[in-house]
Formats: sequence, C-alpha cells, structure tokens
Amino acid sequence: MTEQVTAFVRHTPLPPSPPPASQTGMVKWLRENLFSSVFNAILTVLALYFIYKILAGFIPWMMNGVWNTSSIAECYAVLDGKRGGCFSVLTERWHQLIFGFKYPSDQYWRPSLSFILLLISVAPVLFSKLPRKMLLITAIYPFLAYWLIWGGTVIVPLIGLLGFVGGFKVFQAMAQQKFAVGFFAATFAALLIWYLGSYLSAPLSNFIALEAVPSRDMGGFMLNIILGTVCVSLSVPLGILLA
Repeated sequence: MTEQVTAFVRHTPLPPSPPPASQTGMVKWLRENLFSSVFNAILTVLALYFIYKILAGFIPWMMNGVWNTSSIAECYAVLDGKRGGCFSVLTERWHQLIFGFKYPSDQYWRPSLSFILLLISVAPVLFSKLPRKMLLITAIYPFLAYWLIWGGTVIVPLIGLLGFVGGFKVFQAMAQQKFAVGFFAATFAALLIWYLGSYLSAPLSNFIALEAVPSRDMGGFMLNIILGTVCVSLSVPLGILLA
C-alpha cells in the first residue's frame, strides 16, 4: 500500500525576522565606524582616554569656578587650594568684552538690536524655504545696522541705499548692451547719488539722529562680528565680479 503525501503550499509569506543585534542600531554603527579594525579600535580607545582626561580636569575646574570676587587674591582665598577658575573678570567686565571699552553704556541696545537683526537677515539666505520677500530685509540690513551701530542721522544710510538702488537700475538698463558699459555706468550713477546726497547730510544732521559713536570707541565681540560680517558679505559679490 502506497503512503499518500499531502503537499502544503503557504498562501501568505512569513513575517520577516528581526535582524541580528550586531547588524542594526548602535551596535552596528559602533562596529562599522569605531571598531571596524584593530587599528581603528586602538584609536577609539585612545581617543576615549584623552577625552576622559580632559573632562576629568575641566569639569571640576569649571564647577568650582568663582564668579563674584573683586581680585585674584580673593579668588584664590575662596578656592582654598581647590582646582577652579577665576571668572570674576567676566561678570565684572562683560560689557567691555562684548562692546569695547568706550562704547556708551546707555547705547548698548543698538548693537544688540543689530545682532538680532543680523540673524533675521541671514535666515532667508541660509534657508530657501523661507519667503523670498524676506530678502528685502537682507538687502536693507547693512544700512540699518550702520545707522544703529555708528549713529548719526538716518539720512546717511538712506543716501547709501539710494546709491546702490540707482546704480542697480542703471546697470539693468545698460548691461543689455555690454556688461562693462553697465558696470561703469552703474558705478558712476552710484557715485553721483552719493556725492549729491552728501550735501543733504550736513543740514539734516539732526533728522532722526542717534548719538554718534566713532569707530575707535568700538571693540570686543561686537567689532569681531562687524568685521566678519562685512568681509564675508563683500567676498561673495567681489569674488563673482573678479571671476
């Protein structure tokens, strides 16, 4: 008698099995990036050791820091031989570190507002999903920041803005003939507007004017931000022009 064998055919696939622990998650990342070879494993262990040594010295020094003493000697007395930083100079002279030695203290709001507006003005340049109309803020910001930081009448940055706008309009009209013609015509138009506008700045020196602050009275973090912003902003158009 022949034994009958009934074939079984699965109509639904088996659910996938989870991958091994060594092939997923943090374990996989560590194995592939930090311990992929003996040499990389040694480098990883050495790096972790150096990080530990740095943090073991830095964290107690930071946590034991003294912020409210009037002198180094008093700071050492408070520490009493313990490891710690003397940070009182930061709380005592923070305004000098940020704004410089001579910037008027009652005018600190001006560079502070300029810094906030700087973040807003660069946002549409860095993030393309923001409304393109925000680029108008980016274009106006250099002139507004100049007025806020250096002070004086608002007429000066307005004339500067009008010079650039006039030069741009002339360039658009003349560049169709030749780029060089448009460039030199735009330069001449901007210089002409600035020259004629200079006659308005003197009689209108008190028109919407802020207290004037000369460049020699600026310093600290504020000065670094100004130089960095100006250099980076000018490097792009000048690089394109010279290319």
